[in-house]
Amino acid sequence: MSGDGDALTAAGWFPGRDVRDAAMSAALETAAVAVPVAGGSPWTLFPAAMRALREFHGLNLRPAGAGRDVAASGCYLEPCEARHAFRAFEALGEIVGLRLFPLGRTDSHGLLGVDELGRLFCLDHGGRWLLGDTVREGLGALTEGCAPHRIAPRRWAWAAPHAYEEPLGNAVRTALVAVYVLHHRKVFSARELRLTITTLRGIGRRPWTVSSPCLVAPFRTAPCRSWRGCVR
Repeated sequence: MSGDGDALTAAGWFPGRDVRDAAMSAALETAAVAVPVAGGSPWTLFPAAMRALREFHGLNLRPAGAGRDVAASGCYLEPCEARHAFRAFEALGEIVGLRLFPLGRTDSHGLLGVDELGRLFCLDHGGRWLLGDTVREGLGALTEGCAPHRIAPRRWAWAAPHAYEEPLGNAVRTALVAVYVLHHRKVFSARELRLTITTLRGIGRRPWTVSSPCLVAPFRTAPCRSWRGCVR
C-alpha cells in the first residue's frame, strides 16, 4: 500500500466512502455565509467539488513522514475552514480558467480547493500550488511531502504597433493598446491614462503633460499634440 493510502486509511478513508449528508450540509453552509465581493458572485458548487466533498469531507490527515521533497503536512478537509478566501480562489480561478470550491486547510494554514476538473490546489503564504490532478493524488503529495507545482500568473505579449513615423504618436498608440489589452483580458480596469513627455536628459521644460479618460478604442488614435482631440 502506498504512503498516501496509509495516511488516508489512518484518517478513516476507504474506497467507496460517501458522506453525502454531511458533505451537502458543509457545502451549503460554505456557500451561504460567503460574502460576495464587488463584481463577483457567491461560491458555486459544481459536480467535481461535490464528489470530492462526499468522498473526503471530515477527514483529518496526518503527515506520513518528514517529507520526500518538502516538509510533509497534514490537513483538515472541511470547506468552511477556507470559505473566507473567495477573492483569493477567484483570482486563482482566473489563472487556471476554471472555478474553484474550498475543500479545507493544511496544518500550516494553507487553503485547499478543488477545481472543475477535480484537481487539488493549495493557497499559502508562498504562492499558489497544484498538488495533484485528483484530490486523492493531491492529498498523498501533501502528506508525503512531494514537491507541488507552482501556478504562475498568466502572461500576455503583443507587438507594439508601428503605424506612424512620429515617435510621439507611436508612444501614445502603444500605451492605449496596452490599456485596451489589459481591459479586454479583464486584468485591470483603467479610467484615466496620464502621459508625461520629457526631454532626453529629463531636465528643463516638460514639452507635453496630459491626461485623458481611457476609452476602449485605442485603434482610433492619431499622432497629434492634443490628447483629447485624438481619442474619440
